[in-house]
Amino acid sequence: MNDRSSNRPQRSSLWQKCTSFRALKQVHAFMVVNGFNSNVSALREFIFASAMVISGTIDYAHQVFPYIAEPDTFMWNTIIRGSAQSLDPLNAVSLYKQMERRSGKPDSFTFPFLLKACTKLSWVKMGLGIHGKVVKFGFESNTFVRNTLIYFHANCGDLSVASALFDGSARRDVVACSALTAGYARRGELSVARQLFDEMPVKDLVSWNCRIQYSPPRTN
Repeated sequence: MNDRSSNRPQRSSLWQKCTSFRALKQVHAFMVVNGFNSNVSALREFIFASAMVISGTIDYAHQVFPYIAEPDTFMWNTIIRGSAQSLDPLNAVSLYKQMERRSGKPDSFTFPFLLKACTKLSWVKMGLGIHGKVVKFGFESNTFVRNTLIYFHANCGDLSVASALFDGSARRDVVACSALTAGYARRGELSVARQLFDEMPVKDLVSWNCRIQYSPPRTN
């Protein structure tokens, strides 16, 4: 009789060597044959590898994910994140709807990935709906979530909301400053953008690029 517990160290070493789609399918087959297809740790590694690590395997993650009986929040976040970064970020929103239907529990990492997908798609209505979910679950004061909300609203045109979020932030870091500065610069409100830039305690590459791109040319 085969002792499956002895295969656990082998699984970890196999994941380290899993760098291609072919290898991914082989490791997945190993999981199924050896009874790891219901093991939370193994499933987390599989979803992370297929959605985030190995190029071009996000579709395979989408095929397998519905067969996971009870995905935990890490699995949901990982496949939503991978989908948001893919060529078809709409899948991230579809997955979140599935998460709701399957009684998944979003956390402070879930919503930034969704907001970035909505920003890439310029999907204002859905982004506003996600903002509502953020408020409902009490994550609006989370710095990571709040910065992504500012980024979404600044990119999708509602600078009044982005500015209100920024003004209400307990911690106005360079990420939030850069997002709001870029939003005002794109709108053509260069004086406001310059003021925000000048008030930044620390400037990053994004803020400097924005400053250079939207600065008027010097005249002799």
